[in-house]
Amino acid sequence: VRFVTALPCHPEEPGSEAYGRHEGWLAGPPRRDTTIIDVGTGSGCIGITLALEFPNLEVICTDISEEALTVAKENAHCHGVLDRVAFLNANALDRVTTHSQLLTTHFLVVSNPPYIPEGDAAHPFRAPPLPPDVLLFEPREALFGGPDGMDILRKLYTQCRSHPRCFGCVLECREEQAKKLTS
Repeated sequence: VRFVTALPCHPEEPGSEAYGRHEGWLAGPPRRDTTIIDVGTGSGCIGITLALEFPNLEVICTDISEEALTVAKENAHCHGVLDRVAFLNANALDRVTTHSQLLTTHFLVVSNPPYIPEGDAAHPFRAPPLPPDVLLFEPREALFGGPDGMDILRKLYTQCRSHPRCFGCVLECREEQAKKLTS
């Protein structure tokens, strides 16, 4: 699957993992009344790929950047899923819960949010180091999540846990961050 990006793509940060809390969805095919919410979609790679893999699902892609949402919409159009993917300018789940689809469906959140601690930008030789293309080309707000990298992670995880229709979340973050979230 090929995606257009506004900026060069980079490999995933060394030492990062995707951690999730789910209640059975990954064990089998999703039900028709399930919605996937891709928070911080960027170019839409995650949400659009899920829409391609699971044609019976509705997908909502959110981002705080209108520019990113424009690129994601272009990618959804190119891959023929624009009719099944909604796009919202939102921070975490702030505006998503008022979207009409979520009033009647259960949803799963997927996200590769900003989780790098702010201090890592000032110390590029820390292990694991950030690849130069990440620091030079990625928007800062897509990378850094506050002093400990957990500003958005905490907010999103709390919103997921407290929403009665959210049955899980899959978040990319560092192992120590996942332990803090779930402890």
